[in-house]
Order: sequence, then C-alpha cells, then structure tokens
Amino acid sequence: MTDELYAFLTILLRFKEEIEDRIPEYFSFHHLNLFLSTETAELSHYYQVIATVLGINIRSVSAMEDLNPIEEVLHHRIMALQSDREWGWTNTIESDAEHIILTFLNEYNRIKSGDLAEAQQAVQALQKKTIDLADAQTLNYYVGGAGETTIVIVNAFGQSLDYWTRLVANLVKSYRVIIWLPRGNEDLRGGSFQANPMTVHVEDIKTMLRHEEVDACDFVGWCTGPKLIIQFQAKYPEYVSSMTFLNPTFKGIPGKQNLESPFESNLDPLLRMVDNMPRLAKPLSSSLQNNLLAPKAHVSSVAVHDPHARKQTTEMLSFVHRSLQSLVIEPFATEQSVVNYAKQLVTFWSVDVSSLLEKIDVPVVFVGGECDGIASPQLAKITFQLIPEAKHLEIKGGSHYLQYEDHELITDIINRFLKEKWTFTFDHPLVNQTSSNFPGQAALQNSFAELSAA
Repeated sequence: MTDELYAFLTILLRFKEEIEDRIPEYFSFHHLNLFLSTETAELSHYYQVIATVLGINIRSVSAMEDLNPIEEVLHHRIMALQSDREWGWTNTIESDAEHIILTFLNEYNRIKSGDLAEAQQAVQALQKKTIDLADAQTLNYYVGGAGETTIVIVNAFGQSLDYWTRLVANLVKSYRVIIWLPRGNEDLRGGSFQANPMTVHVEDIKTMLRHEEVDACDFVGWCTGPKLIIQFQAKYPEYVSSMTFLNPTFKGIPGKQNLESPFESNLDPLLRMVDNMPRLAKPLSSSLQNNLLAPKAHVSSVAVHDPHARKQTTEMLSFVHRSLQSLVIEPFATEQSVVNYAKQLVTFWSVDVSSLLEKIDVPVVFVGGECDGIASPQLAKITFQLIPEAKHLEIKGGSHYLQYEDHELITDIINRFLKEKWTFTFDHPLVNQTSSNFPGQAALQNSFAELSAA
C-alpha cells in the first residue's frame, strides 16, 4: 500500500470517528461527497473497498460547491495533507485491496490504543502539589514535563482535565506544565467544590507561581479561563509572557447579550435562579443538563446534501461528543456542585474586562471553533480586536472542545505561537487567521453596533 493511501485512510478514519462521536449514525444514513484534485484522483479506485471495509459510501463531485459543511472539514484536512507531501501514485487498485485496508485498520487501531495509553500515562505522571492557606483552606495544582518554558493551564470552572489529556501529553514533551485548580478542587475531576470571587482566584494563581518559583510563564486558558487570565495579567503583568485563549467566553459584556450563544443565554436564567434560591438546585439539575445535551434533530431527518439544509448541517458540528457527555454534566452531578457552579458562573459573568484589553502588552492568540455552540464566537471575534496586535484563529468545523478533538493542531499552534510570539502566523487549510488592527474603544463599539444590527 502506498504512503499516500495510508495517509488518506488515516485522515478518513479520524474524520469518521469524530463525526460519529458528534453525530451518531451519520454514515448509516448519508453518503460522503469528496472533491478530489488531479493529484488525488487515484483514490477513487478504492471507494468500493472503503465502503465494504469502513462503512463509508463515497461519491466524487466536480466542485467544492457540492460539499456540505461536514464534508468541507474533510476536504480541508486532505488539503493540509497535500501541502505536506508530493503525491506520487504509481498504481491503480491492488487485487488484494480489501486485505490491505483491513490490515491497515488493525494497525490503525493498535496505534490509536497505544497513543491513548501513552497520553493517560503522561497525565498520571503529573505530580500533585498542595499549598496550605489560611482558614484551613488548601490550594491544589499539578506539575509535569520539563523545559525552559513554563506553560500554566487555566481550565474552565467546574470542568475535568480529561478534556485536556491528549493536549497535556503533547505539551509535557517540550514544556514544564503547571495546571491550576480552583480552590476547593482536590484532583483533576470536574465539579464545583467552592465558589470564590475572581480576586481570590487571581491571588491563588500568584501564590502557586511563587511556590513554584516561576518568574514568568505562558498562559493557556479554555472557556472561562481566558477572562481570569486577563484579570491576572492586569494585576501581575510581570508573570505573563503570552496568553493563548481556547474557545474563550466573554459573556457578561454590558448591553451585548444579543451576541451571546443560545447556550449562554439559556444557561443564564437557570443559574441565576439557583444562585438566588439554592433549594432549586436539585429540581433544576435536569434542565441544566438538558441545556447541554438536549436531543437534536436525528441525522436521518436532515437532508444534509440539500443547500437549504446547510444551517442545520453546520449545527450538527456543534453537537457534544458522546465520549465527552459524562464530563460535560459533571458540574451538575450533585446538588452542592450545582449551587457552587451557579454562584461561580454568576460571579464570573458580573466581571467586565473590556477596559483591560487595550492595556495588554504581551502576545495574545485567540483560537476558536467555527461551530462552537457554547462560547459565543461572535463575542470573541470582536473582543480580540481591542488587544494590540492580537491574533485570532478560527478552526473550520471546530466545536467548543478543540483541545480534545484537534489536539494535534492545537499543539502545533501553541508551539508556533510560543516560538514566534509577536510575529506569529499560522497558514493552514483548516484555519482562518485574522490580526487585530487595534481600533480602540470607539471603533469596538461601532463593531458591536454593526453586528447587533445584523
């Protein structure tokens, strides 16, 4: 089997697994359109065998316009593969192609299992550390890896580190990695064990860095993490060398509620009710979980190749991965966790960091998913414009869980960003990059107004 076929099948299998994790039974009801260039046209010889062995019915189309949003993701991944190699097909389909692909499938599964085990071992090797605070409180955090550069990971409130396993396993190979846990969290599992003001979290991060004798570091934050990092950088700028924001949420900007995602808008009143009346935590728990995991239209009911269904097909890419659903609902697992999570989020939303953005004087990159259904991509795209020379990357087809579904791509982005800093660029078929022209507060308000009107 040629290297080209092996590489294509690897991309195709990863794509199949990811789509079926988000959209179960997709390939049971729909075929897959593929737009091939002249260099990759030989792949069409393998369509029938791929359908037999892998269960994916592929059809060739003559134009990009014939691809739906899901198929466009695969196309850009193939384009990225083409940009990394010269295609040198020398033969048509081999007589034993089915055996070749079955052999590949077994090897693929063996390698995948090994990679997952290696990632889990890397996380298990992290060292837990504890700092005793006043009032019998403790601050826990984890440290691993080695290198001259220290990366501090600030996870989303209430969320497990299991979202990060594969990314952390990549980062500890080159960097010293410190993972901050909110006060009250004992380990890497999800759930809310306390709710504290943002100022407390800022001081706890400083305490952790001083305890680790860190003079300066590069921060990586996800979801609620970036907003906390901004507050930390405003008070202790000497500690911050750069900031990477993954799927940042900036809900809470006064007067911009119409730009929030439906999830953010729906979650807000439920959590405020719990914060005002904690006794509602238990009866509202199922509503909170349904807000995250509510059944969507079944894949069989959407005509994914109908241009009029393009919006519905795109929304499928925002569905929560089945393999993540148990993690997503961890903040709502117990009545007390729901109460703490509600108070923490309401406190978080009450803080407006808009006035701090134009004062940031370190390199910043925003990385968002085109199909993020949790944190509003619109708010992030506008907010980054207030930071001088910030960069914004949008992953085509990406959801809210980029560090999970695109960990290799995110690793490449972080590596490049930490190497290039102010001169950072990232040319990749799956990525749209925008640089901040730093318009200032007045221009930002105009941008908000234009987007609101739209």
